[in-house]
Amino acid sequence: MNRKTILVQRSFSRHKLRETTKTHRKHYMPLSDVALEIVVRNIKDKTPDAFLFINETTNKHYTVGNLWWNWHEHSGVEVSFYEGSRHSFITQLVEDNTNPLVAKELARHTDLRTTQKYYHATSSKLRDVVNRRGKVVPLDRGEALGVDGGKQETRS
Repeated sequence: MNRKTILVQRSFSRHKLRETTKTHRKHYMPLSDVALEIVVRNIKDKTPDAFLFINETTNKHYTVGNLWWNWHEHSGVEVSFYEGSRHSFITQLVEDNTNPLVAKELARHTDLRTTQKYYHATSSKLRDVVNRRGKVVPLDRGEALGVDGGKQETRS
């Protein structure tokens, strides 16, 4: 907890707890400040093999179905929990110009090519990159157009 990370070494799938992850690797995942607060609150009096997040209504661990239903109820969006969380998160990383290698690690992809599928150059994204460059190649000697269309001095 000191490094604001959580170790993921087990997975829960198809109503079975597996003592390994899909890729058979242990993952240290960074926690946001809000997630860290939840973990600190929930970790009290837990044994190492206990689930960290327990449904207060049922006193059982959350299933993907529980989480999807909660998310659907709050968002009103008809997509699977997997699509709505994992893909959304990776897409947000891409839109925030996160380094693809960092996104690969956060997505727990073993191959960078899997992560790169999320990196699509949209026309608006391309335009934003071009606009951030500041100046456009001068058409007339001594003048260059700035991002806002105004003229800027150029060096000779």
